[in-house]
Amino acid sequence: MSDVVRVPEPTVRVNNLKGYITKDSILTLNDLHSIPNGPKILLVNKKIGGWAVITKDAHEMLLRNDGRKFSEIVTDENLNTIGANGFFVSLYNRGILSVNHEMIVREEDYSVFHEYRLSLLILKITNKCNLECTYCYSSSNMDDNSMNIADAKKAIDDALNKCMGRLIIIFHGGEPLLELENIYAISDYAMVLAKERKIGIELRIQSNGTMVNEDVANQLFERGINIGVSLDGYKELNDLTRIFPDGSSTYGQVMNAIKIINDKYSRPPGTLITITKHNVKHLPDIVRRFEKEGIRTVKFSLFFPDGRGNSNADLEPDPEELLTSYKEIISDIENKRIWEIGVETLLEIMMNMIMADRLYPCYRYPCGAGTNFMSIDVNGDVYPCDCLNDERFKLGNIQERTLENCYSSEPMQSLLRRGDESLEECDECPYQAICGRGCPSKAYWANNTLGTAYACECTVNRGIIEHLMWRLAESPTLLEYTLKWKNAAKFLMKVQ
Repeated sequence: MSDVVRVPEPTVRVNNLKGYITKDSILTLNDLHSIPNGPKILLVNKKIGGWAVITKDAHEMLLRNDGRKFSEIVTDENLNTIGANGFFVSLYNRGILSVNHEMIVREEDYSVFHEYRLSLLILKITNKCNLECTYCYSSSNMDDNSMNIADAKKAIDDALNKCMGRLIIIFHGGEPLLELENIYAISDYAMVLAKERKIGIELRIQSNGTMVNEDVANQLFERGINIGVSLDGYKELNDLTRIFPDGSSTYGQVMNAIKIINDKYSRPPGTLITITKHNVKHLPDIVRRFEKEGIRTVKFSLFFPDGRGNSNADLEPDPEELLTSYKEIISDIENKRIWEIGVETLLEIMMNMIMADRLYPCYRYPCGAGTNFMSIDVNGDVYPCDCLNDERFKLGNIQERTLENCYSSEPMQSLLRRGDESLEECDECPYQAICGRGCPSKAYWANNTLGTAYACECTVNRGIIEHLMWRLAESPTLLEYTLKWKNAAKFLMKVQ
């Protein structure tokens, strides 16, 4: 009969439907947002983010039979009974239908997102930086401080005590490679401790790339430390924002670092692009060029006005231009003009749309700040996220409190309440369960409050999520790309 969108059923079914729908099962439509388009209609359950694309005829049939038993519905003259059971099970699995007044995922099933389940520790190893990027949220320079090794070891020890069986540690800055000897010492300590406690561990560095040479790459490779670099596009674009203090270009040194890393690692480096008004229109071309350069993944970070960026607020990109660029990238993926590079930002959104368990902590509410990840500043102060580094969100100091005690602090509980409170822009939005009501740090730095959303991010999220729903329904190639880069089993975090 109707074509339900061709995406996998939700992998995690908190409230599983046992077996097939029986003849006495009562089927009811949930509270849905509907968007017609030609002969088809998009249905979205805004409470849990479930969605499906079906024909208008099928939708009219569902409306006509809302609240009836299955045995009564299959007598409907417009319903082809062949495969009918599977059709209704599919709609149940997507949150479109309830069976016997029970939905597959209840809102309370996501209460796990309020719990302390640490999996990522960010160490602000130094605030020093050899660059002077125009939007830097840390306002870093070479006169800043670096982290005490004892604080780093205390944080790692504490994190390994309570992590969820596996811990990712990211060395961040400033420019972390300015503190190489400390990184080596801390990494060696972390690896030994994790082995003793039989906990999986992954070490990463987010670098500006200008200090990577053969010797540095060898040392990091020997310790199994993965390197990510920041690059805002090709030379003409990158050098508008990512520059040395004297204004000179960083592009050549970063590209040389990428070549060195490619030669050393079987897994090429991931690249972080900060989206500004300068590069927003060029993102599709940048991704295509990066793929040719052998870069394996690219992630977009939307500019927000914190730190040095507060003095350059005009760098904010136009949201409609960003939406246009995202749509062109999606078209390129569908036509395989982009294929051997993972566009992480779009992949994470798509995985959040086709998985029921909300795998990505930045796309749910409350987000993972302070629950799945925490950030340790150079002075040992603990923050829920490296982007929420304002005194208002200080959770304590690592020498005075455990990370779990920091989670119990009032600033942390206030942040968690953002997921439960009303946000005017989000309350009626059908996509709030997929975008997670936007990033709280971007909202805070843009509006000086957690009680609203960041307008630029909100506009983009609304537009791209709806666009992706329609495209996933029509494009097997887009789904193939998503599952190629994001193996569901690998990223599964089961909701208990």
